[in-house]
Amino acid sequence: MLSFVRRVAVALLAAAPFAGAQAQAAALPTAKVAYVDSRYILNNAPGTPAASALLNKEGQAMQAQAQRWSDSLDAMQAAFTKEQEKLSGDKRDARIKAINEKQAEYQQRYQALQQQAQDREAEVMQPILDQIKLALEDVRNEMGLTMILDISNNGILVAADKNLNVSDRVVAKLRLMPVPAVTEKKADAKGDAKGPRSEEHTSELQSHSFISYAVFCLKKK
Repeated sequence: MLSFVRRVAVALLAAAPFAGAQAQAAALPTAKVAYVDSRYILNNAPGTPAASALLNKEGQAMQAQAQRWSDSLDAMQAAFTKEQEKLSGDKRDARIKAINEKQAEYQQRYQALQQQAQDREAEVMQPILDQIKLALEDVRNEMGLTMILDISNNGILVAADKNLNVSDRVVAKLRLMPVPAVTEKKADAKGDAKGPRSEEHTSELQSHSFISYAVFCLKKK
């Protein structure tokens, strides 16, 4: 009998924290939650078509510059392959060294070009992202939402009421805002394109920069 009483006491003590947590949860106000698809919003933002067109145009200039470097290196390697049998050991080694140095130079220049492209891409897209942040906050305030979740990219949503999807409301807000102006950036004096990357990389920006805000928009106290 004593053993049974002890077991009941242990069970009650173990359940006490859970009961307390239930009481606290019951005392909290019900959270109002909605969700968006950030990719859908960004794709339908009024400023996105012009920004994407500019990014693609400048990205082509960057790709053309990279191709010129690649062609130059290929020409050096082809010339060496054709002439190497006629070269003495020292001359052969010197040509190999020159090719390796040129390859390293082009790799450094290409990495710098990529960084310039990333910076330019952020510069072009940031005004649109800023407008999306404002639209999200407006929708959240108007609907009295506690938070807005993002289901795009790595967002996991097993099942939900489609009426909780406020993506179209956010897009409607964006259409009331001025379309951000985009200005083409000229190449530098050396002809190195400093424009952004290709459409593939633009998609990368869409799935990261925007989500950093949209994935969890908490209600301000």
